[in-house]
Amino acid sequence: MSSFSLKDTIYELWRRGRLEFLLRDYQKDMRDAARKSVNRKYFSLCSRRIGKSTTGLIDSLEEAKSGKDIRYCFPTLHQAESVIVPMMEEVLATCPPEFRPAFSAKSLSWEYPEGVIRLGGADSRRSANRLRGTGCNKFVMDEACFFEEYDYVLKDIALPQVFTSNGKVWFLSTPPESPAHSSVKTINECRVMGDYSHHTIWVTEPYYGKERIEQFIIEAGGEESTTARREYYAEIVTDSSKAVVPEFQQNFQYVVGELPIPTHSKKIVAADFGFRDLTAVVFGYYDFERSKIVICDEVVAEAQSALEVGKRIRAKQAELGWMDTYMVADAPPQLLADIFEACGIVFGPAKKDDNEAAINYLRRCCTEHRIMVHPKCKHTIAHLQNAVWNNSRTSFERSGEFGHFDFVDAVKYLCRHVNQFENPFPSIYAGLSRNTHWMNPGALATQENPIAKAFRWK
Repeated sequence: MSSFSLKDTIYELWRRGRLEFLLRDYQKDMRDAARKSVNRKYFSLCSRRIGKSTTGLIDSLEEAKSGKDIRYCFPTLHQAESVIVPMMEEVLATCPPEFRPAFSAKSLSWEYPEGVIRLGGADSRRSANRLRGTGCNKFVMDEACFFEEYDYVLKDIALPQVFTSNGKVWFLSTPPESPAHSSVKTINECRVMGDYSHHTIWVTEPYYGKERIEQFIIEAGGEESTTARREYYAEIVTDSSKAVVPEFQQNFQYVVGELPIPTHSKKIVAADFGFRDLTAVVFGYYDFERSKIVICDEVVAEAQSALEVGKRIRAKQAELGWMDTYMVADAPPQLLADIFEACGIVFGPAKKDDNEAAINYLRRCCTEHRIMVHPKCKHTIAHLQNAVWNNSRTSFERSGEFGHFDFVDAVKYLCRHVNQFENPFPSIYAGLSRNTHWMNPGALATQENPIAKAFRWK
């Protein structure tokens, strides 16, 4: 009876292209879950230091050895050359020479007689275009959440190639530094479809040990720090140093909820109109008794005409019973005139001076729990949670998932214009008279004296 040595076994596994022996158990699970998915896209959201790139390369070698055409994209072309090429050499360390794929430094490719792996970067369209072709069986987007040309790589290069071959795009990445990154939209889509897996640093405990992992987390700032949550727990979090309204998330339990609707209030509709960006409309009022600005509903529109947006606003007003409401909007005067002509809606211009002060006031309202957003206002909540500044802090960063965070501006305008000072409760309620109730003569004089009414501050 013959027996195989370890060297013989490794030789045979490389010959067959069966490389599971190079993977840890959780890496096998990552690979298998992605392969079993029947849809076009699969996202593996991962902690750092768990070997996601190694997993992607080993999977690519197995697929190429079996005759498939693989594209492998990294955040930059320079990183692809300086990180992925040496990493591939480490993966191939035990491969017998006769089974090694032929490497071309010029084309950054590893070729088998049966299949090929081509490497490229996503830092520019020129780098990404290296990965173009008539079709491929799998397109790996390694560290996709850090691609500068994410949308271009995905929509113009990856998806067209796997469409023709009925292949798959596999995303392997740590969460992005900002939830504004376009990859967040893909993550959410894949999560909804079930084409998603999540891997924290704790999957490595059998290999690193508990104490070492705890040290990683402590050095990142502790379990509650933004860095630890993003890098080791693979959570999509907003960096507080870039967040537009960090106090909203910090006080979430106090600023998101339902309140009893008061019998009297000063109502307001505030809108930020867009076409390429979203049109964001929020419906709110000032709760005089509780001293709170309340946002109770919203309308969101994308690439819709003024007429269509106006109809939707009118429908929401009818639903709420708010047909006579104070309304403000950030929009060109001609657009506001078109909405008035088409729908009879009168918007006043929103105050846009001193934007930083307006944002700071919104932040104070969150800190002091003077604002409340109804849970059904999903877009409003998402934008307040995730809005981040661009690098120069001159504007909000644009996002594939959240657009230009237009609901932050709409809420900002609402907070700035809502009447917080006038008591909405009448001195004498409807249905009462001196024949049925005793009434304070002073209150009657206030109600009936036309001279006092004429000089009342408005």
